Amino acid sequence: MKRDLEKRLEALEREATERCVLWIGPPEGALAGWEVVPMAKGGAAHVWRDGGESDEDLQARAALEANRHQGVVVVFGMDANGVTR
Repeated sequence: MKRDLEKRLEALEREATERCVLWIGPPEGALAGWEVVPMAKGGAAHVWRDGGESDEDLQARAALEANRHQGVVVVFGMDANGVTR
């Protein structure tokens, strides 16, 4: 399954003329942060929840980070241990 996803992302990257952000939810709804991974170049960024921050505010901060990149960006939900799906 992972290889299939990688193939699809590569195809999307080749065909993308604008930014495309794919959101993948956290394991079992335990959202503690988002990992923002640009497919083109650059390293991943981790956006962790600040104190009592709402899910919506956390997602808005992750979206700002994702919008810094061009092409395909995959944003993975993380649990408190940094585990993604």
